Amino acid sequence: MLCMSTGATEKDLFEIIRHQSEQIDQLIAENKALKAEIARLKKRIEELERRERKYAAPFSREKRTADPKSPGRRPGEGTFAHKAQPTPEQITATVEVDTPNTCPRCGFTGPLIFTRQDKAWVTELVPQNAMQVTEYHVPVMECPQCHHAVRGDHPDLKADQVGATAHRLGPVLHATLQTLHHELGLPVRRIGRVMDLLGGLQITQGAITQAAQRLAADGSALAAHVDALQTQIQQAPFVHHDDTGWRVGAQNA
Repeated sequence: MLCMSTGATEKDLFEIIRHQSEQIDQLIAENKALKAEIARLKKRIEELERRERKYAAPFSREKRTADPKSPGRRPGEGTFAHKAQPTPEQITATVEVDTPNTCPRCGFTGPLIFTRQDKAWVTELVPQNAMQVTEYHVPVMECPQCHHAVRGDHPDLKADQVGATAHRLGPVLHATLQTLHHELGLPVRRIGRVMDLLGGLQITQGAITQAAQRLAADGSALAAHVDALQTQIQQAPFVHHDDTGWRVGAQNA
């Protein structure tokens, strides 16, 4: 009766139903794609909001580099040289090191034979941030019994502070460098410029990094302090922690 009143045949009705079914399938697919795009945009908005709040890893590329470059200076780039000796005009104080009278190798005690006088330097910061360079006159003696070279020692000098490594940085200056980098977040490549502006100090990035490695090495005072803190936390009845997000190699850590 419906077919006769509307003038549509059964075949026409089936065609209409098939066409509507295709439209429904197309709308369902478009709806799924729209939901996926909305989810992607929400994730992107959350990421931008985190970066706006200065999140711990705001510049993360979200993926690990396939072929990362090794850190440090490339072979053949730049020049390498040990820290140069200060000029006489830069020396602000001179210390005469006591003459040794005992040979550490054979145990001889008594007057030793003077052979030469070494010079060592320690560049340090004074409270006014002016550069202070102290020159140490280190007598080098010779044992008359075994002819062993005996150098004078001083609390401010290391036993191996001689030759190319005779000029080193003082502990206060080392602490200042690490504070600028680790506490204030100043990049290592800029610390040298800051120290140059403050007191005319010429310091390389390598010297700053190597100093940090020595401070954190096993057996150092800093490493012992960290171990003591770890033991204290492990033995505490309870601890409070703050899980701050951080990334290592583009991965959550």
